[in-house]
Amino acid sequence: MARSRGYTLVEMMVAVVVGGLIMLTAIPKLRNASAKSSLRSARNAAIALFEQARMRAIQESRQTTFQVSASGKAWVTAKPRRSSGAAACGCDTISGPQKLDSLYGVTVTPGSDSSYTFDPRGLSPNRGTTNLNIKFTKADYSDSVVVSWFGEVKK
Repeated sequence: MARSRGYTLVEMMVAVVVGGLIMLTAIPKLRNASAKSSLRSARNAAIALFEQARMRAIQESRQTTFQVSASGKAWVTAKPRRSSGAAACGCDTISGPQKLDSLYGVTVTPGSDSSYTFDPRGLSPNRGTTNLNIKFTKADYSDSVVVSWFGEVKK
């Protein structure tokens, strides 16, 4: 009797079970990697805005401020105002607001001081000794950005 070529039902079921087991072990690792990647991306976006505030202060010879809110928004403003229109703060919005919480799916928690101001030299006038702290959390992971009182970003 000639045997037909192909796979039996048992062989197919074994292949499906093995594939399922591999997926069960891979999905949590992928989820964790995704959470860590989101945290890094949110942190890097905040650092980029902070550096943009410093550079714009120097380039435009005016005072800029990097701000973060508890609602997850981050933005950069500049004084004195150069564009037309009425703004409550009397400043130009340079960048933002970027919604870090919805863009990256993280929770943003600013420290007690949620803004950092640069003078036209790129330094912080009258900053004192307080640091700017921003904490990012997602799932069981957290990351933070700490900016020292003299403008050094500590990752």
